[in-house]
Amino acid sequence: MPPAHDEQGAFSLFVIPHSVGLAYVWCTSSDESVVQELRVAGLIATIVERKKLFQPGRNLEVLLVHSAELRDGIPCELELSSPNDDVRTYDVEAHLARWENPDTGRVLNLIARRFSPREQAPHVLVRFLDLISEWLAPSHVVATFEDGQVVQVAASAEGEDVAAFAVTAEGLRSLPVTTLPGTDGEATLWFEGGMPAHAYLVVAGNLIRTVVKHGKAAVTLPASQTLISSLHEVVPSPSEALRQWIFHLAKPRERLAVNGATLDVAGAIRLPGGDLAIFLGVDDATVSLRAVSVVSFGAEEAASIGSVSRDAHEPDAQGWRRQIILRAGTIDSAATCHNLSVSLNGDSCSVWIRETDRYHPAAFALAEQFRAIEAVSAEVFAAILHPVATAAAARGTPPLAFQRDFGPACDKAAADVVVFASDDIEAVHRTLLGLSFTSRDRAFRVKLCQIGCADLSAFLPLIDRWAGLYALPVQVSGFTSGASEADVFVTATRARCPQVFCRAGAVPRDRDWLAGLLKRLDLGGHSLLLGLSAGPTIRREARTLPEPFEKMLVAGHSSVLENCVAVATSSRFEPSQIDAPRMFCWDAFAISEAIIALERGLPVFAAPELNFIQSGATAQANPFQARLDGHSVQESLKSFLASRRRRASPQRRTA
Repeated sequence: MPPAHDEQGAFSLFVIPHSVGLAYVWCTSSDESVVQELRVAGLIATIVERKKLFQPGRNLEVLLVHSAELRDGIPCELELSSPNDDVRTYDVEAHLARWENPDTGRVLNLIARRFSPREQAPHVLVRFLDLISEWLAPSHVVATFEDGQVVQVAASAEGEDVAAFAVTAEGLRSLPVTTLPGTDGEATLWFEGGMPAHAYLVVAGNLIRTVVKHGKAAVTLPASQTLISSLHEVVPSPSEALRQWIFHLAKPRERLAVNGATLDVAGAIRLPGGDLAIFLGVDDATVSLRAVSVVSFGAEEAASIGSVSRDAHEPDAQGWRRQIILRAGTIDSAATCHNLSVSLNGDSCSVWIRETDRYHPAAFALAEQFRAIEAVSAEVFAAILHPVATAAAARGTPPLAFQRDFGPACDKAAADVVVFASDDIEAVHRTLLGLSFTSRDRAFRVKLCQIGCADLSAFLPLIDRWAGLYALPVQVSGFTSGASEADVFVTATRARCPQVFCRAGAVPRDRDWLAGLLKRLDLGGHSLLLGLSAGPTIRREARTLPEPFEKMLVAGHSSVLENCVAVATSSRFEPSQIDAPRMFCWDAFAISEAIIALERGLPVFAAPELNFIQSGATAQANPFQARLDGHSVQESLKSFLASRRRRASPQRRTA
């Protein structure tokens, strides 16, 4: 069979030039004819390499030939041999391949993938591709990673696959590219390994030339959810830089409206053991959640899932009637963005969500919102809520809302008495009155502190009156709700004089307690002293010597936190840098510091001078924080006692 005819009726030989004297040629044939010889202007062209392009209906044989005379429109002679060895010669005319020829794109792909690299620089090939390109489309590199680049091209891909080519020093090469969700008039592409400065793209059936424009450009990314999903499918082992970029594309919270119900993905937080806790809220308790799946970005398999939920008759502050905590295991430690897929009443939905850093303030707020689930599962408090809420962060200066000074000036105070106040102004009055009656032998300053200053600020006229009446220098500090008593405690210990801490309502029993306490701190070398009131497990007799705190713990006094009414620190006190768990209330922080000191072999004592009595009910600033602190102290106490028993065991065996 002869080659195909062109529009003028002559046989055609199609040419794609590579360099001077070197070109790719082909002609179409409906049978399996093989090119035996090609003459250009009467001269034999050297066949350097040949490849077969197989396709339904007919195949193409593409040759790489060397001929100095080959150019557009020149007459040629083509000798073909059929499968039955019938040799025939045809007069043909050479034509530059045009993009309109449906075989041109297929041949370019064959050249890029299967032909051997050439030593000759492909300058003519570059000019040819520029000639047949439909237009020049500028492109911008959105992000670069070691595993690839996200590039936007000013051409609409309309959801179709895109092919990409680049001309290198060795010839035409195919670029691994994947179409990502785009924006109006823009194609967003993923180039594995990166995109060269000049490239050729097949977009929506058109061959376009693109050049990377450098400098800042206004880039509009497509919807982050679809973009993350697409990259998850095409990048099996993402680099750390790509993971971080994806992390910032996702949000820490998402809301889904599915089948008449609203699902709030309130947050995802990594637990200390590596599992992931995902917090969900649903506004309809009758909604059925099925087929729950969690897959991390870059992971191939879904994580194992456990869950606990609690239903409510009335919606909570967030409008939820059902709270759910998912616990996903086998999560890659490097993964920070995760896909939650779930079926709500038969309708499937999925969303990408990034992890909330467990040191972020939002982690505590999230644990507090879901604390009611403890009523359904007691284990969830110790396993999830407590570690989420108490992840320790570096303590900074607590945010101060206002500060006022009342009473006489006190430039050289021997000590500061820090009183943590609540909205019980009478408790404040009792403490001020008790201090004025028992501490006249040494100059001191009272520092009233409150977290959340709305209540105490309303009583400033009363405090002003009492400070003047009792001749007490009083400084009132109101801190925002973002602070904690432990933060205030740490900040106060940076002062150059000793500090005494108590809660409003605490009253010293002994008249000369402050002078004795300062003497003990100065001469005894103590940096931390505790004041423990009488309780069910702590007997309080008249004592003049300090009692070892370790002895009290070993004797089974597990209620030390409930009975801690006062604490004193010297100017030598330095808080430990232990990173977990975080303490919130001042007394729990002090007990925790005492246990840490014992673990380091440092003596800690309950001082007889801190013989305070807590008058009236003790008001905690935040009940959830107090619950967390109680658990933290008990766990620290168990660890300390277990460690002490292990140290003592060899001694008993030796004896």
